[in-house]
Amino acid sequence: MANNLIKNLFYASPYSVPPPGVGTTGVTLQTDPAQSPTPAGVTNPVLVIRLRMASSPVVIGISATSGPGTSVKTAIYQPSFPLSATESYMIDIIWVPSGTPPENIDWNSAIASAPVTAAEVMVGSAAFNGTTLDATVTYGASSVAVGAQVNVFALSGGVYVNIGSAQTQGNRLSVPVTTTGFTAPFSFNAQAIIPTSNSGGGAFAPPFSMGPPTVISNYTSVPQAAKTIAAAVYNGKSLSLSWNLDTVAGCVNPDSSLIQVLASNQVVASFKGGPVSANIPLDIYGQSNITVQLSTVANNIGSTPLSFSLITQAPTVTNVVADKTAGKVTANITTTPTGLSARAYLMDGDIVLAGPVAPTSGVVSFSYSTSKYNVEGMVGLSVIASSVSADGTVTGPASKPAILLATAPILQSALLRIDPANNAQWRADIAWNRLPDSAANVTAYTVSVLQETTVIATQTISGTTATLTFAKTAIDTTKTQTIQLFATGITGGNSPAQTLYALFAPPLLASLVTTKGQIGITWTVPATLPAANTLPVSYRAIIASGAATIYRGNETTATRSAIQLAALSIPDTGNLVAMVNISLGPVTLQCDPSMAATCSASPLLTAPIINATTAAATTNIATLNWTAVTGANAIAYNINFTKGNPQTNIPTNAFALTTALTPGALLGYTVRATGTSNGVPVTGPPSNEAWVPTNMANVSTVRFTGSNTTVEWEQVPDAVCYCISVYDNATPANQVYTNTTSATSDSFTITAASGKEYTAYVQPIMKNGTGLAGTSLKLFAPALFLSQQPASAAYPYIYPAQSMSVLGSATTGPTAQAIVLYLPELGAASGALGTTPIEVAPFKIEPSGNTALPYKLTIAADPLAWTFDTTAIRAALQQAYVNFLKNIETPPGGTLAGATPFGISLVQLAIACSLPQTFAEQLYYNFGFSTVSTVGSGYVDLRPGMVLRVAASDYIGIAQSGLPSWINGYAGATILDFEIGSYLSGTNWRTGFDAFLNTLTSQGSLTVSSPAASTGSVQAGLAGAVDLYYPQFIQPFYRLYFPSAISSPWGNGSNLTGSNFTLVAAGKYSSLQSTTVDPSNNPTAYFRGRAIVEVMIKVLVNGSERLVPIGTSLGNLLEQLGLRPASTSPVLKQLRVYRSIIPAITSTTTATALGPQLELCVDWNGLAVYGTGNGLNAMSVPLMPGDQVITNKY
Repeated sequence: MANNLIKNLFYASPYSVPPPGVGTTGVTLQTDPAQSPTPAGVTNPVLVIRLRMASSPVVIGISATSGPGTSVKTAIYQPSFPLSATESYMIDIIWVPSGTPPENIDWNSAIASAPVTAAEVMVGSAAFNGTTLDATVTYGASSVAVGAQVNVFALSGGVYVNIGSAQTQGNRLSVPVTTTGFTAPFSFNAQAIIPTSNSGGGAFAPPFSMGPPTVISNYTSVPQAAKTIAAAVYNGKSLSLSWNLDTVAGCVNPDSSLIQVLASNQVVASFKGGPVSANIPLDIYGQSNITVQLSTVANNIGSTPLSFSLITQAPTVTNVVADKTAGKVTANITTTPTGLSARAYLMDGDIVLAGPVAPTSGVVSFSYSTSKYNVEGMVGLSVIASSVSADGTVTGPASKPAILLATAPILQSALLRIDPANNAQWRADIAWNRLPDSAANVTAYTVSVLQETTVIATQTISGTTATLTFAKTAIDTTKTQTIQLFATGITGGNSPAQTLYALFAPPLLASLVTTKGQIGITWTVPATLPAANTLPVSYRAIIASGAATIYRGNETTATRSAIQLAALSIPDTGNLVAMVNISLGPVTLQCDPSMAATCSASPLLTAPIINATTAAATTNIATLNWTAVTGANAIAYNINFTKGNPQTNIPTNAFALTTALTPGALLGYTVRATGTSNGVPVTGPPSNEAWVPTNMANVSTVRFTGSNTTVEWEQVPDAVCYCISVYDNATPANQVYTNTTSATSDSFTITAASGKEYTAYVQPIMKNGTGLAGTSLKLFAPALFLSQQPASAAYPYIYPAQSMSVLGSATTGPTAQAIVLYLPELGAASGALGTTPIEVAPFKIEPSGNTALPYKLTIAADPLAWTFDTTAIRAALQQAYVNFLKNIETPPGGTLAGATPFGISLVQLAIACSLPQTFAEQLYYNFGFSTVSTVGSGYVDLRPGMVLRVAASDYIGIAQSGLPSWINGYAGATILDFEIGSYLSGTNWRTGFDAFLNTLTSQGSLTVSSPAASTGSVQAGLAGAVDLYYPQFIQPFYRLYFPSAISSPWGNGSNLTGSNFTLVAAGKYSSLQSTTVDPSNNPTAYFRGRAIVEVMIKVLVNGSERLVPIGTSLGNLLEQLGLRPASTSPVLKQLRVYRSIIPAITSTTTATALGPQLELCVDWNGLAVYGTGNGLNAMSVPLMPGDQVITNKY
């Protein structure tokens, strides 16, 4: 049976996507029964195929004889493995009864055999033109020669429909495509084919055995095609092309494009472009019948091409004319080939001034003048045109520029000035540029000076320069003058004329200001400047010396200019003159001093020289000084400060500041002279910048001893030296001393006038003048002073003074003055002393009205306090003191709580610091020290801050007969120091002997037994400080009584309180006054054995603490240092004694209160000597607790 029974034979790989129309992979055979009917002898026939190797008898498999997929026309066999592209396979074809076992099939009776291939074919590139797909194919490895078939598909209802197929044995083929009824997108695949006839060895004709097809994907689809041309511009050398893509859904976007240029339908060039645009070189200018064919490309697959005709020739532009009257520029346009439209442009070089404009009846027209341009005055204008397609998308090359000749000649310069040869006339030197047209087209130029419409002077010349002269009287400055220039062509016509304004009145100077580096000039715009002028107005400053111009400034449009002094060659003699030229565009008026009164002036060139600044010490008002300047009329001076307002019109060469400067502030200044020249205000250059010295010198110490004065101050960095001044308190203040020194101290003598106060000031002298006085100090400072009277007139005493006028002298005592002190609350609650003053002259205490310091204590200017005689202890004052303290402890009336022991101690301290006292009284008021006692030889009160020193003695007792007399007895041993201090026991203020024991006692942690006692004054002695803390002895007040006689060291001692240094305790001040050493009268205590007790105080000597017994004088201390003077001595210059007055609060405001220390002036008017031959002098003053003694003050 012939092989034409085969309708379709193909192999589809089970490892690939089934091609369109294939549902089952493997080898599929479809027969055409109409060509080869089944044998009549086979009942219920089924088509069966056997797949075997072509080169060997190996059978691969047999298709099913029954079941699904079997039929009389179709047989399918699915191999168990994919077929190899490099092997040859055959199928045998037979019809058998349905259900025949495969082993019963007689394959010798097969009706036909046909080849099967698994070879692969790929499409390398393709191009679709809408009816045909042109493709190139490549072949994979194969054991037999195969051809290729390319199939084109369209999607219809989601199903691929074959719309064209073609076969080839080569590498190229064209597939006819029927797209009727179908729309894009279009796809294709390719497969290997072998003719089935003659086992593939016959003619290459169907039917074919087909191999597995390639998979349909984006890589085998026709891309989105170009739908329309957006723009195609050909400039004669290259083509710029862009297009719009179609918008078919599902189409692949292109990745490139193919542009083909055809001449008379023949491709002459091909180019690759982008997806939506291309720029290609193309040299086909002037050729005819040129078309461009565009096809988008994706994955080397081209879409249906889009073609258009290319315009390759430029139109001809002729007869370009500028008609100012009609306001048009016109030109004739001729296109080639005819029928095309055109676009014309008015050009300024490469810049488009107007267009595109389409011609009408071959004529194009542009406006003569727009907001963008004005043809008149422009050079190099031209008209160009390009042909365009009817739809405007295709543009051809531009024509050559057709030049427009329509410009006026341009004035290069016109200099107007007084004619050097004749001062009675004007001269105008005028130059211009030739027209840009060919010189052959211009015959002459005419230039004229006009006043309004009247020609004053004119000249016609073939060159480009001319000089016109005319009388000054011909110019009327109230009218408008112009310069007119035009060219005449060879036909006798004139070009557009250039008309420019001329000016014959110069700018008037407004000011001349000279700085260090330049001359600044300002001027006014001439009133005759034409209002209609549109040209730039510029100015140029001129500096002349005599008839010679020595400098021309830069041109400026402002009404000010600056000329660098470094650029001037300033003559040794003669004045400089400044003027200003004015230009209206190229027309310049050269100024001359004869033109107007203030058109010129001479600048001031000299700067003031800054002299040293001075400053008043008492006000810190600085005065600025400088040298005078000459060279102008009405010279005055202006000062510019770096801070604050300037000062102007200062008539002299000095200026005092109105306010004192802040020390350390920065204030710089410059000074410049002002005046007038030729009626023009002129200002000279500023001086070098100077800085007002605001460095200040602070006086640190002033020591005035009545005549000798020492002033010390802080060093000021960069100070050259210092000026020290002393002024009194007169109005105005008088300077009583001044000196200049490079040191930071000065010593001098001043004779003080009665009733005057003196203040010391120090000013640093800097390189630029005198600085400011910082902290100043009065020569006299509040202090403690010693009496000057001899002992025969008054027992030596000490008193406070806040004014030199109250000091005593060698013949009189000090002037009495009330001493007012302020105290905190003295009772357990506010108002403890009531509101009624408590007074025992000279002492009075009363409410102060201040919350923090509610009491005011006054020591009156009473003779009781301020009068001294030879009495060491003024008994009346002492009694008044005791009564006063009793009264504030128990105020009269018995209804007030009164002062607590702590309050009493505060009053004691305040009075001790402030009360005028003899040297002996100092021991009483500060320590309660008295040698007057009915109990023993005296007593001293123990107060916080004292040190109780106990010199205990060991007893030597040798029990042996035959010893010399007095071997046994007391010997020196341990010294015990008990620091007296205050503490609280509950809410009660107490005085204790040891801070640690105080703490234990206040916490109730210490219990001490009372000393054993018998009748009378017999009582057991104590061993140490702890024994003083038995309950009855814990009190705020203590007094140490001295025995009238001391037991002999060889005796056995005594247990009588009256024979020992005995301490007594009291709960109140008034009780303390009635104490005795009798243990039955009040608590007593003494240290057993032969214990010697002293009361010590602490002082500072040159910064080191020292413990001294009370009663130690300053002289005693200096004796230990070998420094005690017997008379006025240089040692006094280095000796200082400072005493605390902290308890004496002199003001409710801390800033105005005295203290915390005052100097004890031991050398006022020299060393006070109270007696001869006994060493009684100022050095005999007793030391007080906390006194600071300095012996090395230099």
